[in-house]
Amino acid sequence: MSEVIEIDVDDVDKNDVDENDVDKIFTFDDEPHNGKPITMLEISPNEKYLITYSKEDHSIVGWNVEDIDKVQLKFHQTVKTYDRLRTRKGYIESLCVSDDKKFVCINYSNYHVIDMNNIDKKIALDLELFYPKYCTFNLKGEFILYSVVRNYDIKHKIICIYSTQTKNNKWECKRFYEIPEDYELISISKYDKVYLFSNDYIYEWNINTERGVKIFDNNKDKNKFETKNIGIFSNDEKFICLKINDKIIVYSIDLGIPIASLDINDDIQLYNFMNRTGLFLLPSLFYSAPDKEIKYCWNSKYKIIFNRTLLDEPTDEQTKFVFGIQNGRVWKSKFDEKMSKTNFLSENSDELNKEINKNVECDEYLNVHSFNLYSMDTVSTLFQNTIKDLFFSNSTELTGNLIKWNIHDDDGKIKLEVFKKGKLISTRIENYYYPYECDHTIFNEHYSFASSLFNNDDIVILTTFGILIYTFNENNKSSEKDKSSDDNKSSEKDKSIFLNYFYFMKLMKSHNVSINTKKLQHYKRIFSKSTLPLPNYDSFTLDGWVSDVVNNKLSLLKYGVELLKFAIKEHKLELIDDIYKKCMTYFKEDLMNNKSFLSIITSAMPLLDEYYPEYILKYSSETNMIIDSPIY
Repeated sequence: MSEVIEIDVDDVDKNDVDENDVDKIFTFDDEPHNGKPITMLEISPNEKYLITYSKEDHSIVGWNVEDIDKVQLKFHQTVKTYDRLRTRKGYIESLCVSDDKKFVCINYSNYHVIDMNNIDKKIALDLELFYPKYCTFNLKGEFILYSVVRNYDIKHKIICIYSTQTKNNKWECKRFYEIPEDYELISISKYDKVYLFSNDYIYEWNINTERGVKIFDNNKDKNKFETKNIGIFSNDEKFICLKINDKIIVYSIDLGIPIASLDINDDIQLYNFMNRTGLFLLPSLFYSAPDKEIKYCWNSKYKIIFNRTLLDEPTDEQTKFVFGIQNGRVWKSKFDEKMSKTNFLSENSDELNKEINKNVECDEYLNVHSFNLYSMDTVSTLFQNTIKDLFFSNSTELTGNLIKWNIHDDDGKIKLEVFKKGKLISTRIENYYYPYECDHTIFNEHYSFASSLFNNDDIVILTTFGILIYTFNENNKSSEKDKSSDDNKSSEKDKSIFLNYFYFMKLMKSHNVSINTKKLQHYKRIFSKSTLPLPNYDSFTLDGWVSDVVNNKLSLLKYGVELLKFAIKEHKLELIDDIYKKCMTYFKEDLMNNKSFLSIITSAMPLLDEYYPEYILKYSSETNMIIDSPIY
C-alpha cells in the first residue's frame, strides 16, 4: 500500500466548514454489526439497495442507497444469520440483493431468500437444485442461480433463471443452461453475461444471444491463477475489469483486447487511471477487497470535500458514486470533477507529483491517455453554442485543472501551446490543406468556431474544416538526442500533444451565416449519438492525424480498418506497409489477446486482392507459420 496522502483544498472549499461537525458525522451511537468487521458488500443491479455481511457477527444489514443527498447510507434492517438462516457456522459463500430489497444467500449448499421489508415472509423456488454455489440478480429483476448437480459420478453445472414476479411467493424457473464440464464459473453480471474460466482462458458468454467470446488468456504469465482469485466487474457494456490476484486488467468489449493493467495496491495509479479515463473502478475494488482502505480518499480534509459536495449541491441520476466502508458503516461519495481539481501534498511533494503524473504501467497493453471516454454532452454543447453565436476566432485560451491551452489559427496551420504554472511546456503545430473557393478565389484559411475542455483536460476544437480532440501527455516526450536534432521535425514538445480524434467537415469562412448554420446543424445530428462517429474518408488526408493513428496502438485498432482502405484507394504504398507491419507486430507480441489486429488486414482483403495481391500472399504465409508454431 502506498503512503497516506493528504489533500490540500482551496480556500474556497475550506470556508464555512466546521471540522468538529465533520468529526460528529463519523461518531455513532449504535453499531450495525456490533462493531465487527464487514466481510462482504453487495449492491442491487440498479443501485437502489445495498447489503453488508459480517462473518464474525453472523449478521446481514440492509442500507438504503436512493437517498443520494446523504454521505452516510441510511440503515434499514438487520438479519441475524443464526436466527433466520439457521446456519450453524454462519459463513455465507454467495450473496446478492434485488432492487426491491430481497436478498439471497448461499450457505453450505443451501439457499435462503429473505425479504428485508417483511423478514417473516417465506419465499421459495419452484425448481430446487442441490448444491447451489452462486447467485445474483440481473437488471430485469430476474434471479440467477448456479448449482452443481451430481448424477452418480457425473457433475452437471446448471444455471437457472427465475422470474421473481409471482403472486404465491414461489419464484418460477423460466429457463436453464448447462456449463461444459471443463469450465468453471467465475461470475454472472447484471447484463446477463456469464464469465467462465478454463485452461488459463477467460470467456464471456451472453445468456440472451447464447454466444461466447474469449476475452483473456494467461499464457504469458508463469504465475497460474485459480477461479477463486478471479473477479469480474463491468460498469457498463463497453468495458470489463478483471481482477486476477493483485492485478486489475481493463478489457474493451468493442475492441476485443485488454487496454490497461493496474496494480490494486497502488492507490496513486488507480486514482490517476480513473481521473484520466472516466472509468470508475473503486466500487469494484471494495467488492473484491472489502478490508482494503483507499487511504487518500478517507482523510479528514477529503471528508470535508465530499460532505460539502453531497450535502450542499444537487445531484442527478448520472452522478458517479464510490461506496466505501468506514467505522463499520457504508459511505457513499460523489466522484466528480472536484476530485480531479484536488492538489496532493506530502513531505516529499516533488517525488509524489512525479508519481501522480506517471502513466498507468501498461506497456504490454495501451497508454491510458488513448481511450478517454469523452462526454458527448460537451460536444453537443459546443455545436449548440456555435449555432447560436456563429463567431470566428483565431486565438483561444482555456484553463483546465492542471494545465492551460492556447490555440492559434493562422496561415494554414493550428498552433497549440500547453502551459503549466505559467510556463510553456509543450507546443504542436497542425498543418492542414483543405482548400475551398470563395468569391472565385481559392483559400486555405480556416478558423475555430469554438473550443471546450473535458474533465480530464483534453480539449475539443470545432473549426471550419472539422472537429479535433487533443490530449496532453507530459510523459510522452522524446529523448535529449531528439531535442538537440535540428532535422527532427517532431520535437519533444510536439510528441506530448496527441491528436486523439479528427472528423472532417466541409465548412468555410463565409459571410453567409445561413449556409454554415445549416451545415453545423447537420453535423450536430451526426454527433448526437452516445459515442463519437467514425472518421470520414477525408479525415485521413490530415497528415498529423494519420501519423498519430498509425503510431498509437488503440487508435490503430479503432480506426485502422478505414485508414487501410483509404491508403489502398489512394495508393499510399508506404502507409499500407506501415499499417500492415504494425498489425503483424502487435499480433506476434500477444497471439491470443491481440488477434483483433488481424481483422484490420482481413477487412481490407477485397481491396488488397484488387490492387495489391502480394499482401494477400504475404499475410497467408506469415499467419500460417504462426499457427503451425507450437506456441500458438
